[in-house]
Amino acid sequence: MIGKKVYYPSLTEFKKKAKKELDKIPSEQFLKIDKAMLSLRKNPYPHPQSKKLKGMNRCRLRIGDYRVVFPGLCY
Repeated sequence: MIGKKVYYPSLTEFKKKAKKELDKIPSEQFLKIDKAMLSLRKNPYPHPQSKKLKGMNRCRLRIGDYRVVFPGLCY
């Protein structure tokens, strides 16, 4: 499962595919992803380790073997 992407198109909605992927993630990893997404809801300007995706108005945040992709401004 290295390099899986969990798409997070807005701060309140998940794509159907992302919901299925989240169901497969081990609980320890899920809790880390959930914590990061809650942090993004509170502060849409994410952690310094987030990176802008080329050619898109989206950013990604690496959480272990997973990536959370979300809209917004990045560092």
